[in-house]
Amino acid sequence: MSLGLDVMWMMLEEDVVQYAGPKGKHNTEERSGYRHGTDKTTV
Repeated sequence: MSLGLDVMWMMLEEDVVQYAGPKGKHNTEERSGYRHGTDKTTV
């Protein structure tokens, strides 16, 4: 189960990078979203 959650986390992180750009890079032209932090939850 841990492996499945790791894969899911990686997929979600790819989506975040697509919309918000790479972490630590501000105001890029391709950016259409923002990073607002993370919360530990259960799936």
